[in-house]
Amino acid sequence: MTTNTPVAKTGSMLFWPIALTALVLAARLVGELLDGPELLFGKAAGGGFALVSITYLVPLFGAYYGWRLTGMRDAPDRPGIALGLSLFGGVVAIAGVALSIGVLELPYPTFIYVIAGSALLSLLICWRAWPGLFRKLFVYALAVRLLVVAVTVAALALDLDTHFTALPSDAEGVEMPLLQRGVSLCTPQLLFWIPFTTSLGGIFGAMASMLRGRRRDDRIDD
Repeated sequence: MTTNTPVAKTGSMLFWPIALTALVLAARLVGELLDGPELLFGKAAGGGFALVSITYLVPLFGAYYGWRLTGMRDAPDRPGIALGLSLFGGVVAIAGVALSIGVLELPYPTFIYVIAGSALLSLLICWRAWPGLFRKLFVYALAVRLLVVAVTVAALALDLDTHFTALPSDAEGVEMPLLQRGVSLCTPQLLFWIPFTTSLGGIFGAMASMLRGRRRDDRIDD
């Protein structure tokens, strides 16, 4: 007999977005290895603006979580404030990277500490915006970015020509041990892209919540 428990709901809400994201990630890797169109499978550092990208899934799943949680009566009383805080969290994460690397040009590993601090602050702000939504987005982001780290490590070990192993143009050509290159490529996945996901997803989740609304007669989602 199947039971419809909150745990089952949570597992389903997390499984399918992570599974679909993994499929897109795999398609991107295969497309790059087969030298697919640059528009779809660009190999520039950071992924560029290639259309086959897991980044574009963040607003979709953020809105999905926000919509579902609102239907389950787990939504902030003022989603507009949640949206504003999520936006602020994103600004904090981006500012940490921009200031430490672009403006102050802090040396290694000092800039890592600054980015880590801004990432933590960003996560705290996004949690404060909407705890229920934050939990879903954080678990999703952590799982997905660990997948990216695994792909990056494998691509480095096999010396694959992909965006996963590409460094920024100012760093290419610089002699760098394999371990240091791996750390340079994997660190942003955890210290930037996770807060980015909770922030951008939080913005679209709050928008979905405002669109759905919290009515007393709203049916609780199955």
